[in-house]
Amino acid sequence: MSICARCGNCWRICPQEAIEFEAMLRGQWDEVATMELVHCLVCGEPLYTSKFRNAVTNNVDKFIEPLCPNHKKTVSLNIWKKVASGRNQGLESGK
Repeated sequence: MSICARCGNCWRICPQEAIEFEAMLRGQWDEVATMELVHCLVCGEPLYTSKFRNAVTNNVDKFIEPLCPNHKKTVSLNIWKKVASGRNQGLESGK
């Protein structure tokens, strides 16, 4: 709260409606909501709330691995390596 510029951007975009703008103007810190956070499976960086994860999972009918942008790139690269090695094995065996 000590570094808050009181610009209100967080209040405008908070998907959980957890920020009371009036309290920000008074310079108070009131705990409005407690949220369970989902962390990156690799490094533990907080990513989003569990409520957000559930909403996304329900909308796309697929569980999305909780990975930060850095580790998401690594996973994608490993998948492509597996695909490429599978193609090479298929070519070597005449498939």
